[in-house]
Amino acid sequence: MNFEEYSPYKVAHHLERLRTLRSGGEIFPVFVQADLLDACNFHCFYCSTREQGVTGKNMLDFEKLKDFLSFASKRGLKAVEYTGGGEPTLFPHFKELLDFTRTLGLEFALVTNGSRLLDVAEYLGGASWIRVSVDAASPEVFSSVHGVSPRVFSRVIDGIKKARDLLPETTIGLSFVVTPRNLHEIPAFVDLGLSLGVDNVRFTPLYGKLHRTLEPFVENVLELLEEVESKETKRFRVFTLKRRFTEPWRGHKTERCYYPLFVATLAADGNFYPCCALKNISTPLGSYTTPDCLWRGVKDALPTASCPPCWMDDKNEFISYILKENPKHVNFV
Repeated sequence: MNFEEYSPYKVAHHLERLRTLRSGGEIFPVFVQADLLDACNFHCFYCSTREQGVTGKNMLDFEKLKDFLSFASKRGLKAVEYTGGGEPTLFPHFKELLDFTRTLGLEFALVTNGSRLLDVAEYLGGASWIRVSVDAASPEVFSSVHGVSPRVFSRVIDGIKKARDLLPETTIGLSFVVTPRNLHEIPAFVDLGLSLGVDNVRFTPLYGKLHRTLEPFVENVLELLEEVESKETKRFRVFTLKRRFTEPWRGHKTERCYYPLFVATLAADGNFYPCCALKNISTPLGSYTTPDCLWRGVKDALPTASCPPCWMDDKNEFISYILKENPKHVNFV
């Protein structure tokens, strides 16, 4: 299915940056994914942050973060996603940060476990999108996946309802990391999304070391995803993203990665990393206190030979083609 929200061709809307790259110049990212802190009030068994050995003690300094966002907005940054890491709504200055983001004219989005949506939904006016990591359609499975009391499920659902009521212009989606513990709830999860009036539901596979535990079930998962696609309507999208369950583990399509040139990944330790898959486990590219030095050091695409499995390959393949010198037969459209 064609999901424009996940299109690998979005970079075509940033032609000036592409032209600059083709001429050998430096560009500033369009978008930053910022982990505000590593601490979290959930204990998800599949947590990639915990797998990376992060202690949960890191947190961005509010004043330094504001300085970075001010600098970046002047350099052409367009959007910021507040994510984790940990649970971003636990950030002590969360409301003030959103207010500041709006004053800079930046688009912003939120990825959250939903546990504090009842408390913060009123602060989220103007958000482009919100994605709530629910991963279940029942309190019991929710508890098994997230390592919290089953009672938390109803609080998350109530928070989603409140956000939907207060933020009619914001795209609200629910995400579902498919695991052996919850895959049987895929159909019910789509029904839950429909009943809550959200705009979409999204399915992605387990990532990292635990991916192998899903491998015996992939065929069954793909059948379930095929089934639930029929529930999509003009107002309700079902992002099955089926290729992510198989293709990333077949190797990289390009020799170099251009993703960090367009998307900055800021971890809660204040350092930038090439991407979320390499966050906290690779050599930092630089710090948010010296962002100008960072982008001079990342002006070249990074080699993919040592990269883990990745679903940015389609984006890299498209960018590689756009930047190619003298591609053949371009006028034979």
